[in-house]
Parts: sequence; C-alpha cells; structure tokens
Amino acid sequence: MYKIEYLESAYEDIERNALYISQELGNPTAARRFVSHIEKKVNNLASAPYMYPVYHALVNTQKTYRRIVVDNYIVLYIVDEDKKAVSVVNVIHGRRDIPKHLKS
Repeated sequence: MYKIEYLESAYEDIERNALYISQELGNPTAARRFVSHIEKKVNNLASAPYMYPVYHALVNTQKTYRRIVVDNYIVLYIVDEDKKAVSVVNVIHGRRDIPKHLKS
C-alpha cells in the first residue's frame, strides 16, 4: 500500500474550487460531492498508483505527473517509489491551461 499525501497546493485548489461551487454557483451540495469524488478517486491510488495515465503535457519535467479526471477537474499527482507514496499536487479545472497554470 502506498501512503497518500496532499501537497499544500492541492489543499488550496480543493478549497478554492469547493468554495467557488458552494458560494459563487450557490450549490453547497455539489461542493461536498466534488470533495467526496476527489477523495474517493485519490484513495484508490493507495493500492494502485499507476492506474491512471501519465499527463503527457508535462513530460518534460523532472517528475512524472499522472492525472485523474474527476468530473470537470484534473487531479495531478506523482508517485514516489522509494517512499511508497503518492503526492497529490494540484486539482485544476479541466478548461484551464494546465501547463501554464503550473508555471505561475
């Protein structure tokens, strides 16, 4: 089993997206569902961290990013074989320019 960890950037993304869904879109139920869907998909990585594909838009980086599509969002994560850990890096809306977002 791999350890699951969320980087601060991922926590910030989840919080920002959930607040947007809840407050700006006026749908707190959908915001809770968003968080629940993210957690379910990420928790599956503990037993199968390679079940989702490499995110090829980021292949020229030092780390290999993988991606999970959750509703309209992309969850980016990396697998550390030495530590037997999965690190969730970001949760970004699928319509954003993800490589550009990560550089900022």
